[in-house]
Amino acid sequence: MRPLLGMHVSAAGGAYRALYRGKDMGAEAIQIFGASPRSYVANLPGDEDVAAFREAREKTGIGAVYLHAAYLVNLSSDTPALRARSEKNLAAHMAIAEALGADGLVFHPGSYGAQLPEDGIRLTAAGMRRVLESVPGKARLLIENTAAGGTKLGGNPEEIAAMLAEVGDPERTGCCLDTAHAFESGIIDDYADPGTLGAFLERWNSTVGFARTYAVHANDSKTLAGSHNDKHENIGDGHIGTDGFRALAGSGAFSHAAWVLEVPGIDDLGPDEENLKRLRACFA
Repeated sequence: MRPLLGMHVSAAGGAYRALYRGKDMGAEAIQIFGASPRSYVANLPGDEDVAAFREAREKTGIGAVYLHAAYLVNLSSDTPALRARSEKNLAAHMAIAEALGADGLVFHPGSYGAQLPEDGIRLTAAGMRRVLESVPGKARLLIENTAAGGTKLGGNPEEIAAMLAEVGDPERTGCCLDTAHAFESGIIDDYADPGTLGAFLERWNSTVGFARTYAVHANDSKTLAGSHNDKHENIGDGHIGTDGFRALAGSGAFSHAAWVLEVPGIDDLGPDEENLKRLRACFA
C-alpha cells in the first residue's frame, strides 16, 4: 500500500488554484497556507472561494488537503498576550480549514520560554482545546514535531504524546511527522540503518502512535543529525538521503498518511515534479 504523495503548493490567486497546480505536478495530496504564515491576520474565504475550492478538489481528485498554520503561533509561550494572540490566529486558520473541507491543520507548538517543558505542554493542550471548542467540525488539529533546541517544544514524541493526551480529543487531534525535524532534533540519526530506524519507529508508535500520525512532511535535511537547525533539502540531496527515505517508505509504518513535500525545489522555487518523482521512486 503506497500512501498519497504530494507537496506544499502556492495558493496565490485563490486557494482553488493550488489544487490544479498540485494536480499538474502529479500530486495526490497538497498542503497550503489558508492565510499569510507571517501575519496574525487571517480572514475566512468567501462563499464563492469556498465553492471554487470544493469544485476544484472534486475535479482534480486530490485525495488529501492539509493547511499549515502561521509560523507566529506559540501556544506554549510564557507571555499570556502572545498565547491569546496565537490562539485567536490558530482558530482562524482552523475555521478556514473547516470552510474549505480540508482534512486538517498542521501547527508548531512553539517555545515555552522561562517555564518548564511541562508548563508548555499544559498550556499548548489548553489552547488546543479552546481552538477545537470554538471551531467545531471534522478537520483535525495536528501537532508537528520540531527540530528542538533551546526551549522549542515538540522535539520528541514523548512531548507530543503528552500534549495529545492532555487535550483528550482523539477524533480531532493528531500528529504530523516531519522527517527532517526528527533527524535535526536527534531522535533519529540514520533512517537507512535497520536497527536505528526500527528503534525510532518503536519509540514513535509506543508514544504518539502510527494511527495518530495523519501526515508526513517528507523533507531531506541540509544540516546534520542533532543540529537543531531546521533547513530542508531536496529528496536525496541531504543528510537523510535516498536510502533513508527508501527505508522509511519500505517500513510501511506511515503508509496510511499523506506524504507532503516541503523542499526547496530543484530551481529553488518550492516543491516540484522532480522531487515528487524521487519520493515516489522510494516506494517502488
